[in-house]
Amino acid sequence: MDTNPESTMSRITTMSRATVKDLHAELDELLKAFAEDHGLTVKPEHCSFDPAAGTFTFKGTLVVQTASGIPADWIRYAPGLGLAKEDFGRAFKTASGTYTICGVAPKSHKYPVLANASNGRTYKFDAVTIRAALARAARA
Repeated sequence: MDTNPESTMSRITTMSRATVKDLHAELDELLKAFAEDHGLTVKPEHCSFDPAAGTFTFKGTLVVQTASGIPADWIRYAPGLGLAKEDFGRAFKTASGTYTICGVAPKSHKYPVLANASNGRTYKFDAVTIRAALARAARA
């Protein structure tokens, strides 16, 4: 396994939860440059393992930016959620923290709006929560 001289992992002898977690982190790092080179976002989808094997599934999505820099999928789906294309990148607050709108997950009907937290993680929100939070921010 250790073909990268910068890798912190040693040769794998068995798959365990810890091994899979380490592999997953290393794969995420390796895929960042790949995704950027090809204009994709690459997200982990599924992982399963037994002591002798592991399966990692990733999803690559084409990143299409418009001239305004707003992703095309946001422009397409935001109006159906009661949001404006200008809402992309806006910050909002909830009881659990401050978030920045970063995308849309159109197949996720219950929580279709994606937002980044200050810790770098992406969370899903329902459109009603986003609209209310943006209205509060506009009044403040």
